[in-house]
Amino acid sequence: MPDESYTNIARGHAQVGMQVGKNMGDIHVHAPTRDGLAGQIEAVHNELRELRGSSDLDEQAYLAAQGGLEEAAGLALTGQRQRLIDVLQRVWLVLSGVADLGSKVANIVTAAHALR
Repeated sequence: MPDESYTNIARGHAQVGMQVGKNMGDIHVHAPTRDGLAGQIEAVHNELRELRGSSDLDEQAYLAAQGGLEEAAGLALTGQRQRLIDVLQRVWLVLSGVADLGSKVANIVTAAHALR
């Protein structure tokens, strides 16, 4: 087998997934940052705006999720970890059945647990 090397560097608000059949060498995983979480929350917020008025999302759910995401973005930057998790879990309950937004919020909740 030839000597192969791959480097995958994510910048900005990118998310990197990895599927490895065989790993030889180091894998580095970095903890989430406040700015990174705020960016992920903003990305979900933008997707939410695009879905407004669609059959997937009623107005009451939109308003509840929008308010929660706005609050969460501020909390992510201030480092109020437990409050952030609580707000995101409420948003997840609202969006859990909406397109893939619920899974994206669940991923942000998981990352928020790792904040220090």
